[in-house]
Amino acid sequence: MKAYLHIGIGKTGTSTIQKFLHTNRKALLKQKAWYPSSPAMASGRQIRLGAYALRDDLYTDPRKVLKFTLDELPAFRVEFAETLAKEISEIPAEVKTVIFSDEGLCSLNSPEEIGRIHDLLKPWFSSVDVIVYLRRQDMHSVSQHSQHLKAGRVGRKLLRSSHLYDFNAYLDLWARVFGEEHVIPRIFERSRFPKGDVLHDFLKVCGLKFSASFKRLGSLNESLRPDAEVFLMHLNQSVMKFDSNGVNPGRALILRHLLAEYSGKGMRPARAVAERFYADFAESNEAVRARWFADQKTLFDEDFSAYPEEGHDRSIATADLMAVTGSVINRLVAEYTTLREENRRLRGGEIDYAELALDAKDMLARAAAAQASDPAEVAEQDD
Repeated sequence: MKAYLHIGIGKTGTSTIQKFLHTNRKALLKQKAWYPSSPAMASGRQIRLGAYALRDDLYTDPRKVLKFTLDELPAFRVEFAETLAKEISEIPAEVKTVIFSDEGLCSLNSPEEIGRIHDLLKPWFSSVDVIVYLRRQDMHSVSQHSQHLKAGRVGRKLLRSSHLYDFNAYLDLWARVFGEEHVIPRIFERSRFPKGDVLHDFLKVCGLKFSASFKRLGSLNESLRPDAEVFLMHLNQSVMKFDSNGVNPGRALILRHLLAEYSGKGMRPARAVAERFYADFAESNEAVRARWFADQKTLFDEDFSAYPEEGHDRSIATADLMAVTGSVINRLVAEYTTLREENRRLRGGEIDYAELALDAKDMLARAAAAQASDPAEVAEQDD
């Protein structure tokens, strides 16, 4: 069997790819392909891969979401390796291709971490090819800003450098462990994709065809509008993503409302600022182009016209901020009112407030569980 290991990077359609693979596991089997369930959350993200491979001293979102402590890490690794081995050993005999996907793996930045995931997978497969989508550094950083706010972070700049953005050095790190011939970088631009669709591109790389039997999904992990981003900046300073029991249920419910009502393009830096940021990576980008994309004139499309002449700052009119706040309050009141009326209906006009409190607690718990399983809310590790 041959394996493909998709490592992101985040904000390059990873959530859409993972949900698609998870939803279409039966249809994939018709093409002799398998998407393992043992590493995955309900969303399809195989979060246990990154949690397994990250270095021992990091207690980051993947490990928090999976609810084990660093003291429990050795036991987690043993248990996960055994569970994965069991699933792989029981894969139907006709399967020729196995696909793994976790953008948390792009947070691995040492040969030891990458070697850990290599050693986990390689014994089972004739080869393991690493797929990584590269997005122009300025565009990725801007998109990641909204991601980090959704994940509970504060104080992140719109344009912030990362070890990931030296793409040549980063690809070389993976090439040294898996072999350069087993590293497959792709450029995250619609114009490069078959039919302008990252799913078509991904399946093609894996040697698969887009079948009429596949269930299509809408776009996932959308960014937030500037007014909602500013609201989250303030919220994140006082309402933590995690509490003593795991994901904070109150924050999860608020975030679900923001994603439903305020999805859209987020803050943007000024065009000249974005161009200067991108220029910092010119040498690395050219090395990647020469190494893997020799037929291309430039590694990325270098059109910056989507940026405004003057960028957004982090201030926003009080009226706009209060509008978002009011919308959130109205949603919370509506949720509670629905529970109260359902409580009244079931009890012939009387309200059992003790039961209502339990219903409200259950509603919040469901929101927390949904957020905990959502890859959109699990940020990659910062430098």
